[in-house]
Amino acid sequence: MAVVIALFGSGCIRLKFWSNVKDSNIQETKDTNSENQFGKTHDLFTGTYREMITVDRPVDLYGMVETFHGEIRIGITDGNGNTYLKREKVPSTSFVVHLDHAGNYFILVDAKKHMGQFQFDWNEDDPDRTLPSVS
Repeated sequence: MAVVIALFGSGCIRLKFWSNVKDSNIQETKDTNSENQFGKTHDLFTGTYREMITVDRPVDLYGMVETFHGEIRIGITDGNGNTYLKREKVPSTSFVVHLDHAGNYFILVDAKKHMGQFQFDWNEDDPDRTLPSVS
C-alpha cells in the first residue's frame, strides 16, 4: 500500500509518501502534522515513511527521535541528490540539520519493529529556535 499526500502552506510545499513493506506492522500511531512540522508516535512500526519539503530559503531542520525498541534509520537529501544526513540505528536523540539553499529536500525514515517516535520541524521565522527535547 502507498499513499501520496500534497500539503501547501506559506512558503512550503510538502509531499508525503507512506509505504509499507510486506511484513509491515503499524500499531497505535499518532501523527503530528502542521505547516512546518511532521512526526509520528507509534507502538510498533516496520516500514518506510518519506516526506518531501520545499523551502524558500536556507533553514535549520530540527529532528528528534525516541527509540524504546527496534531500529530506525534516517536520511535527508536535497533535490540534487546531495546527502545532508544519513544515520543508521538511531538511538533517542535530538539534532539539527542546516538546509543550505532554497529547494526540495527529501526525508526518509525506515524502521524495523521500532517502538517510539520521530519528529521534524523547521520554523523559518524563529532565529532563537532550540532543539526539541527527548523525554
